[in-house]
Amino acid sequence: MNRFKRFMVWVTALRTPLSSLSQRILLFNLLLVFLPIASFIYLDLYEKQLLEVQEKSMVQQARLIGASLKDTGKTLPDRAKQILTNLEGATETRLRIISLSKKLIVDSSTLYEPKHTPLTKGRKYSSIDEEEDDSRDSFLYRLALMPIKIYRRIFTAPLPVDTESYYSSTGLYDGWEIRTALEGQYGAVTRLSGGGQQSVTLYTALPIWEGDQVAAVVLASQSTYRILQNLYELRLDLFKIILLSSLVAFLLTAISALTITKPLTKLTHEAASIIPARGSIRGKFSQFLLKDEVGKLSRSLEDLRNRLEKHVQFVESFGADVNHEFKNPLAGIKSAVELLPQTTGDNQVKLQGLIEQNLKRLTRLTEALQDYSRVDKILETEQRTPIRLDQFLEELWPSYNLIRPDCQLVLSKQENEDYLLYGQEDLIHRIFSNLLGNALSYSPEGGKIYVEFTKNPNGLRITITDEGPGIPSGEEHKIFQRFYSSRKDTQGATGLGLSMVKNIVEAYEGSIRVLNREKGACFELTFYQTRGA
Repeated sequence: MNRFKRFMVWVTALRTPLSSLSQRILLFNLLLVFLPIASFIYLDLYEKQLLEVQEKSMVQQARLIGASLKDTGKTLPDRAKQILTNLEGATETRLRIISLSKKLIVDSSTLYEPKHTPLTKGRKYSSIDEEEDDSRDSFLYRLALMPIKIYRRIFTAPLPVDTESYYSSTGLYDGWEIRTALEGQYGAVTRLSGGGQQSVTLYTALPIWEGDQVAAVVLASQSTYRILQNLYELRLDLFKIILLSSLVAFLLTAISALTITKPLTKLTHEAASIIPARGSIRGKFSQFLLKDEVGKLSRSLEDLRNRLEKHVQFVESFGADVNHEFKNPLAGIKSAVELLPQTTGDNQVKLQGLIEQNLKRLTRLTEALQDYSRVDKILETEQRTPIRLDQFLEELWPSYNLIRPDCQLVLSKQENEDYLLYGQEDLIHRIFSNLLGNALSYSPEGGKIYVEFTKNPNGLRITITDEGPGIPSGEEHKIFQRFYSSRKDTQGATGLGLSMVKNIVEAYEGSIRVLNREKGACFELTFYQTRGA
C-alpha cells in the first residue's frame, strides 16, 4: 500500500505543470545531454580524419608498388604478379595494375584466398567487406539518425559519386582516377560500395614510370565499411547515453519537483492563506522533516507564524486592557457630568473633584501608553553600546536622592570587576528608574536600598532590595502584568512600569523576578548575554 501511495505521488508530481523553478531545474539537468550531442559533431570530424589517414595509407602502398615496378619493361606483368602474390593478403587494400590500354593486368584479390594472419587478428580481408551491419538495423540507431537525415536532405546537396560496381560491369578501366594517372598525375575518387553496403570505397591511382613515360597504373582501392561500422556502433552508444542522460534529467527534475518546488509551492499557498482579510492568524505551515534548506525554511516560517501569532495576541490583549483602563475613568466622568446640573454646594464640588481626578488618571494613562510604545520602538531600532551598570547606577542615584534625602543607597560589588551590558542608555535608565522609584516610594523614613552586583558563569546578576512592606502574598507574578498595581489610584500608579521593565529585560536576553524578604521586597535581574550580538 505504501509503495502504491509513493507511486501515485510520483505520478501526480509528473502530471503537475512545471513551475518556473522546475523549468529552470529541467533546463539545467538537460545540460547533461549537451556533451554527448556535441560528440556527434566531433564524430564527423573524426570520420574525415580517419578517411584521410586511410587514403594516405593507400597512396603509400601504391607508391611502394609503383617504385618496385619502375623501369621493369616487358617483365612488368610477371613482376607485378610476383609482388602482389608475396603480400599474401597482409593488407586490406585491393591493388590492381592497369595497362596503358586501360585493361587489367593483375588483381591482388584474385591471386590468393583471404586467410588469417597475425596482422589481421582473425579477420578476413577482401576488397569489399561483406559483414552484416547489425547496429545500423537497430531501432535506436535509425531513431538517432532521423534528425541527421532530415537535416542533410534539407540543407546538404547530394554528392555525385559513382558506384563501386563501375569496374565490375565493364572490362575497361576508364575511371577518372585512371585517366588522371595515365597523364602522369595522382588521381583519387570515392564511389559507393556495391552489394547494398552503406559505405563507400576510396580509389587512388598513381602512374608506374618507365623512364620518363607512363608504363602502367597502380590502382589501390579500399572500402570504408570497417571505419563506418565502428563509427555507427559508437554513434549508437552515444545515443544510448543521450537517452539515459535525458531520462536521468527528467528523473532529477521529478525528484526536485517533489523535494523542492512542490514544498515551496505549498508553503507559498499557506503563506497567502494564513492571514485572511480580517487579520487574524489561522492555520499552520507544513513541517517538512528534511534537514535541507526547504526543511529549515518550513520550520523558520512556522516559528515566524508563532511569533506573529503571539504578537497579534499581545496587541489584542493590550487593546483590551487599554479599553478597560480607559473605560472606568470615562464612566466616572460621564456619571459626574450627568449629575453635575442636578447638584449644588458641596456635592457639586465633589463631582468636580471626581471629574478632575479621572481626567488626571486619563492623562497619566495616555502618557504611560506613549512611553510604553516609545520603548517598543526603541527596542526595534536601538544601537547597543557597552554600559557599565554599576557606574550608571551611581550616577543616577543623586537625582533620586533629592526626592528622598532621608534614604541611603548601599552598593555592593566586587573590586576591579566590569559589570558591562550591551544596551541602549535610555532603556537602561528606564529599568533602574522604575525599580529605584518603587523602592523609594515603599521605603520607610531613613530606610536603605541595597543594590548588589555579582558575576557568575551564567552572566550578570543584580538585586535591588528595599526595607518596605514587601509584595502582598500571592501577587509576586501579578505585579509584572499590564495595568496591575497594588497601590491605590490616588498614588498615581498606572501599572505599566514593571511590565515595561520586564519587556526591556527580556529583550536583553535576561529575566526578572521579585522575592519577599524578611523585611522588604527584592527584585532580582539576571542578564545571560552581556556582550554585543
